[in-house]
Order: sequence, then C-alpha cells, then structure tokens
Amino acid sequence: MRITVAMLFLALAQDKDEAVLRAAFARDFKAKEAAKRVEAVEKLAACTEEKTLEALVAALKDPDKAVRKAVADTIATCRDGAGLAIKPMCAALTDKKEDPPFRYACAKALAKASYRTEAVSAMIDTISGIENKDFHLHEFGRDVTIVLEGITGEHFNYAKNTPYLWQTWWKETKAKYEKADEAKRAELKKAK
Repeated sequence: MRITVAMLFLALAQDKDEAVLRAAFARDFKAKEAAKRVEAVEKLAACTEEKTLEALVAALKDPDKAVRKAVADTIATCRDGAGLAIKPMCAALTDKKEDPPFRYACAKALAKASYRTEAVSAMIDTISGIENKDFHLHEFGRDVTIVLEGITGEHFNYAKNTPYLWQTWWKETKAKYEKADEAKRAELKKAK
C-alpha cells in the first residue's frame, strides 16, 4: 500500500474537529482541477461523523473517475456506523457504465461496511452481470469475487459457473445476513 495524503491526514482527522475538516472539504472540493478535488476528499480519511459521510457520498457523483475512486477509497477508511454509503456504493459497483477501478474500490469499501446484506448482494449481482463477451471485465470480476470471499468466508472457484454457485448460496444464506444486519441496526438505535 502506498502512503497517500489520506494516510497523513489520518492522525489529524482523529484529533481535529470534523466540522472544520468538512468546511475545508466544501471549499476545496469546488476546485476545477480533479487532483485538487482528490486532495480535498483524502483529507476526510478516517472520519466518523454522519455529516462527513454524507459529504463523501455526495462526492461519489463527481464527473471525474479519479475523484470518484478517491472517494470510495476514503470511505473505506471511515467508520460508517449508520451505513449511509452502502446503497450508493452498491449502485456504483453494479453499474456497468462505471470505470472498473472505481467499481473495485467500491467493492473494497463495501467489504468494510457495517451491514453486509446489500454489499454481498451487490457483489453477487456484479459478478453475475459479467458475460463471456466482457473480456475486459473478467479480471475485475475475479477481484470482486476475492473481496466477496473475504466477507463471507466462502469459496466457489473462478470458473464460468461461479456466479451461479454464488447465487445459489445466497438464496440459502441471505436471511442469516439480514438477521445479523437487523440486530446491528437495533444495537445502533439503543446506543443513540
């Protein structure tokens, strides 16, 4: 892993008031240059407040693919207890029009999500949506499958029938994941 600006700000983010970081982000993210928007995003690494996650989720719609990837990478460093980033990142992961490196960054961030049902479902949908003719997506599909294996602890190989095996497993297992997510949400409500 290379050292990024995000890592340098990791320690600062823990000590600084996130409201100050968000204000700087709001100002810096207006830059025309994609590299400056990436820097603005990376300053939010390791943040924990819902308002910060909301700002990052909104940045997932940036027109530049490098910025969107930086947003997904940064979300992976944050604690998203409420699961605010899950739906938008699942949508990006399953969107064939999106850039594969961005989609893969979303998969890696979803692997760290508090709630697993939507993330696992999106990953299975993603690998199931890759057709034989999509040669440019085969490696991406394998990489997403590896992330999926890390989340679930399951392994079904990397062959043509892999998506089918995952779909079958998911039909049998999804209720268990939904129940676990429901318990986590109930615990979060009690803590508030």
